[in-house]
Amino acid sequence: PNTRKAYQRSHNNSWFVIKDLNMNTTLELHQNLILACDNIDQLLLAPLDGYICLRGKDQNDLSTWLPLLVGWTVYTKCARKHFKLSIEQSNNILVYSWNEYYDDKFNTIKAHGQDKALFYSLRKKYNLDKNYLFSHVLGIAEPEIATELCNIVKLKRASAEIEAIFNENNESDLIIQHGIQLTRSGIPLSSKSSLVLLIKYNKTQQQLYQSRRQIKRIKASKFVRSEVIESYTHNSDKLRLDVQNVISNTNFGFVILVNTEQYITLIYTQPCSNCSDFNYSNYSCSLSKSGFLVKCEILCQKCNTITESSNQSENENLSKYVLAAALAGGINQNTLQTVLACIGITAQADKTTYFDHQTRISQSIINHMKQSTKNALNDVINYLLPNANSNEPTYLSIGFDVSWSHSRNAKQANIFENERIELLGFDFDK
Repeated sequence: PNTRKAYQRSHNNSWFVIKDLNMNTTLELHQNLILACDNIDQLLLAPLDGYICLRGKDQNDLSTWLPLLVGWTVYTKCARKHFKLSIEQSNNILVYSWNEYYDDKFNTIKAHGQDKALFYSLRKKYNLDKNYLFSHVLGIAEPEIATELCNIVKLKRASAEIEAIFNENNESDLIIQHGIQLTRSGIPLSSKSSLVLLIKYNKTQQQLYQSRRQIKRIKASKFVRSEVIESYTHNSDKLRLDVQNVISNTNFGFVILVNTEQYITLIYTQPCSNCSDFNYSNYSCSLSKSGFLVKCEILCQKCNTITESSNQSENENLSKYVLAAALAGGINQNTLQTVLACIGITAQADKTTYFDHQTRISQSIINHMKQSTKNALNDVINYLLPNANSNEPTYLSIGFDVSWSHSRNAKQANIFENERIELLGFDFDK
């Protein structure tokens, strides 16, 4: 019939048929949910007649309570049998009726029952669990139907509120609410005007619903961030102790030009590169060193991913750079150790490493110094020649100060030892 409509359940794709939604009516008891919103604990202990809570939802949220309206009728399959479930009323009290049929033609009744509790006799006869989801059996849990049922209750509630306004202002000829003049006869609207009003109302309600969802998500996100910050604050001392234990167990010392503990802490608190977990309590750390190289391996126990971090890139060698600077400055190995210790670096390269690097780079330093000297002489000669008097000879005194190496008696730093210092191929007669 035209008064019936078929729907498909979203959770299991089964079908059911209901009568026209416009045939459902509300009772005074449907006002009780709003009246009880200040006493939600009592509401949860003794759910109100006229409403059913969606299973698995937040019961403190009143929007999860769906109204059971008079006139609601559904044809469905339950416990592998065919039923017609109806909600009626007697003396402003809901009555739940059911009929079992032999087949899906719903012609011949096999059994029937009527209860003031939610289909109590149906549960008992067919051994249905007390937690059986009648919100899904009745079909009122489907989003489209739930919205329509809630709107029916809201309109009834709004109508009662307007009637109360008239009762309070029965002597007034002019009643204005939100810029609209109220009359007992209402405002006559055409079918198109009613449709436009309904569309705008539903649009506003949808926007309000989305806004509330967004606010709820923001609150949840803020709560999670607050928990993380609080947890991080409470565990900061534990983190510091963990890092100190890692450094102590590795006999690490200070090997880089920044605070080693701060460096390891920064690495230790980075999120996992695979699962983005930032709870460092799920990490285990191992350290290794070679010269000034620091390598830190973090194992995420949540996803078993190992993340490697280092204070120098693959093509760099900090030890080589430091030793090259020492050689160029005429500092021997013992003096270099003293200088580095003064700035807090206690773990340093040994003598073997120092002299290995010296062997590799000393000739390069000598070549660069020769080239630098040659460039300086070229610049001086180019400056003097234009100003020279052709009738008088021009003299240029040249000397090399190598006292820095001899005064320290540092044979390994004397890059000019046994080197013949001579003019660099310039013919001053020309």
